[in-house]
Amino acid sequence: MKIIGWVRTGTNFGRSVVMTKHCKKCDRILDVEQFGHRVKRGELTFRSSCRQCEASIMRDRRKANPKKYSMIRREWGKKNKNLEKVHSYRKKARKWGINPIALLDFIATHPKTCDICEKHESEVGTLHLDHCHTLNNVRGLLCSKCNLGIGQFDNSVNNLNAAIAYLNKTPSLLSGTITKANAYHWSSKDRQRQTQVAFLKLQAETDRRSDAYHSDGQNTQDRSSSL
Repeated sequence: MKIIGWVRTGTNFGRSVVMTKHCKKCDRILDVEQFGHRVKRGELTFRSSCRQCEASIMRDRRKANPKKYSMIRREWGKKNKNLEKVHSYRKKARKWGINPIALLDFIATHPKTCDICEKHESEVGTLHLDHCHTLNNVRGLLCSKCNLGIGQFDNSVNNLNAAIAYLNKTPSLLSGTITKANAYHWSSKDRQRQTQVAFLKLQAETDRRSDAYHSDGQNTQDRSSSL
């Protein structure tokens, strides 16, 4: 293969040769690394527009035909699931300001287990990148439950420590001897009887308080009349 469509500039005195190309879109002379390339008829060629201009052209096309490019994107993602993951990771790396190659190397060398519960992704499904929004760095790979869990605690170490202390020290406020198995075998008559007993106790307590209130009022009225 031979490289065509570029202009050689610079010298060979102990330095690499600089190769540049003219962009027909923005009318600038740029390094060839700023251009996309493709193999056409056995030859490595560069596109006529630089990457920045090509991206601008594609954005305009997507805005003009959103449904068409959305369907193309979905079909490509179904046929190239692994490439879709790589594309997603690279997009996140650019968003977070992280080196995409370093991020992909980190994911490739990861043991594919959740960094908290240590369960393999074959058990818990796809692992998710845990990103710290404060420090803007990647902490590890987590399963869905662990990732959502630390998010519900606002990624706060103090909140997590308080939860641990709560689980270790807080006694049960209500306890009973009814197990799930026994509760399942309770008949409707048993539940109805228990409800009636509780209602009668509540009614008796209400009547007692009402009688006490009325008796106190009568005694007060008798004392005031005697005076």
